[in-house]
Amino acid sequence: MTTLQSHIYKVTNGLSIYLDIYLPTTLTTTSKSSLLYFHAGGLVSYNRKRIYPHIVQACVMRGWPLISVDYRLLPQAKGADVWQDYVDAREFVLNELPRSVKEKYNVEWKGEDVARDLVVVGASAGSYIPFMAAAHSKSLGLQPPKAVLSYYGIPTFSHPLFNKSHVFFEPVVELQVAHFLNEDMQLGETEPHAIFDLSCLNDDGSPNPTYERPKTLRVEGEEPFPRGMLYDYFTEKNLYPSLIGPLDEPFRDGSWSKELTRPKFIMIHGDADVDVPIELQQAIADELGPERARLLVVPGVEHNFDEGLYWDDERLVKIREAWGLLDQVVERGEFGA
Repeated sequence: MTTLQSHIYKVTNGLSIYLDIYLPTTLTTTSKSSLLYFHAGGLVSYNRKRIYPHIVQACVMRGWPLISVDYRLLPQAKGADVWQDYVDAREFVLNELPRSVKEKYNVEWKGEDVARDLVVVGASAGSYIPFMAAAHSKSLGLQPPKAVLSYYGIPTFSHPLFNKSHVFFEPVVELQVAHFLNEDMQLGETEPHAIFDLSCLNDDGSPNPTYERPKTLRVEGEEPFPRGMLYDYFTEKNLYPSLIGPLDEPFRDGSWSKELTRPKFIMIHGDADVDVPIELQQAIADELGPERARLLVVPGVEHNFDEGLYWDDERLVKIREAWGLLDQVVERGEFGA
């Protein structure tokens, strides 16, 4: 059966930061592939438990370990802190995953094997971390990921969306978010209905028909998990660029795209997304070209359209196509004809 291991991958200023390793029933024999996943939430909310069933299913079917990572959240953390969490989580996985694989499967993996075949995945603003990994790894002596898979992601905060005082629905006043601006360092939380629970799947990765998803209790007129309003607030106030800082420079000057070898980019986006407009990822696809990047457009859907969905759902046709492209990159290092 698929098993879950929770690990503290670092402690900073007394704060323990966790990652979850999902080990499938059987391990791939064709590669040393594993996925490092960074959750959605505008870099301001949610945590590693917000991961959708079809992503876990995709890994189980392929025999790929999946690692879902907590990271420190804005504004208490800055872009450099989030990047350091990626570096430290990656280093932990390169050391810990071979031990876990040996213990469960009696198969020898080495850290360099994991690094060579690592796929980094993100959802929404969590995708900014895989894009950072693509832009900065080589200059810091780290092996870049083999592939980046981005669900309706934010590749850069240099886009006009984050510099033009954009209001999504109605303005957010500081009083609404003052508590979140002044609290201690946060790792976030996830609503009960969106927490991934392994019991929703059978041992083979198929949906468990007896599983009942918990409900998130709601009070009329109140948001149950309102920290996400910081995304709207930071966008309206043009604060994201300063919170992210110089990490975004390679995207501003275009230097990040000059590396011709790794990784390949696979992006999924709904063309009715107003939270993160498709133009952000379209620009990446146009800049890199089809040999290095593929954008799969899902007609008529909004942000976060895959929440709670299972692999065979008819609404996930483009997502299954994206994972097929990922298979090509993992197997051959490039997209097929």
